[in-house]
Amino acid sequence: MNHLTPNLDTRALHGHALTPDRTHHTRRQSHARPRMNMNMNMMKKLLQLWLLAVILVMPGWARATCTGGTAGGGGALNLGTFNQNASIGALTSQPSQAIAVTFNPPLNCTPGTTLRILGGGDASGPYNGPPAPNNQINAYPTSVPGLWLQVVLTADTGGQNAGSSVSVSGSVSQLWITNAAILKNGSFSVGTFSGNFYMYIYDEANNPILAPFIRPINGTVASATCTVTTPSIAVSLGAIPLSQFTGVGATSQPSQSFNIQLQCSGQVPAQMILYTLTDQTDPTNVGPWLNLTPGSTAQDLGIQVQTSGGYLVGYGPDSSVVNNTNQQFGSWVQAGGGMVTIPLTARYIQTGSSVRAGSANGQATFTMSYQ
Repeated sequence: MNHLTPNLDTRALHGHALTPDRTHHTRRQSHARPRMNMNMNMMKKLLQLWLLAVILVMPGWARATCTGGTAGGGGALNLGTFNQNASIGALTSQPSQAIAVTFNPPLNCTPGTTLRILGGGDASGPYNGPPAPNNQINAYPTSVPGLWLQVVLTADTGGQNAGSSVSVSGSVSQLWITNAAILKNGSFSVGTFSGNFYMYIYDEANNPILAPFIRPINGTVASATCTVTTPSIAVSLGAIPLSQFTGVGATSQPSQSFNIQLQCSGQVPAQMILYTLTDQTDPTNVGPWLNLTPGSTAQDLGIQVQTSGGYLVGYGPDSSVVNNTNQQFGSWVQAGGGMVTIPLTARYIQTGSSVRAGSANGQATFTMSYQ
């Protein structure tokens, strides 16, 4: 802000009569005001130019999008056969399928446009509800209750650099939708199913590029189960000399082997068996060793379980949900079922500095999950 200084007649300092010089005072003010107005006008012009620059630049950035084009192509998407007993959130379809989406006439996209694929359970718009089962990304519900489809968008048949978005420029006549898997989020009856999957293509500013296009889906649900044929397994670790426990982290030798056996049946494609071990002494235990039971007389020891590959098995909640804490891969079950063996080993581990001799027992449960 400009400040005006009063024009004081310095003759008053020499004993002359102090008579205000109104003409001089007015003249000084009249010189100051134009300067102030000029400065303000310059500021206004600069402000107008700056705003004009923003108005001229921003629309080109905000309107990176595509126009024209009508989506089509492709037939029904067969999701194959999956297990009725698959866990909630399980990825139940193994092979991916690349589906061509053609645009006739082609889309006309400005350089640097990013397109996104969205899905939904109906024609009202992209799904905007609770997250997918097990928080799987790029997954959307179909019109089949409880059945979700996980999809990605790519610019080529091989699915290279596939994801939820793809960059395009110029004329675009074809994109590819790849279904990575399907997710179960409900109970299904054995038999065939059919429905629709609605897909939408949006630009990065969340503007719809096309009307939703529908992909018919179908598949088969089969029953496949596995029964544990070794419901109770006693593993004897033997009498271990105290001399083996030389400090925290020391383990007993040799480890003792044992197997969990399953009998599986049902006509489904190859599927994974996952399992979780739960500490019965402390069900909240998510650590790498099993706590000793309250009746044990030994001290500062735990029990470690390892896979046949030598990996430590951690403990987790008694749950079959996919991605349960410390859930482990057990084995593949081939189509048609059969006997499945999960080989494991057990050993003691020193957990404290004051190991005491005595009985050292542990108890764990085995929870199975299909995927």
